[in-house]
Amino acid sequence: MKVFSPENLKKARSEAGLTQFELGSKSGLAPDKISKFENGRAIPLLVSAAALAEALGLLVDDLLKEVD
Repeated sequence: MKVFSPENLKKARSEAGLTQFELGSKSGLAPDKISKFENGRAIPLLVSAAALAEALGLLVDDLLKEVD
């Protein structure tokens, strides 16, 4: 099973050279939400994960990790 990975989001944002504010602007999400997603305090809905992936030029699957 796959679940959202805060680490994958943070790594992807860093590799894209974006701040949380910039990613928020590109994805239409508030920067404080992105902070919560990256710190594992919130899990994005599918529509939010899709917006983040699109803003980062990734697939939603890239923001997930495999768990047992």
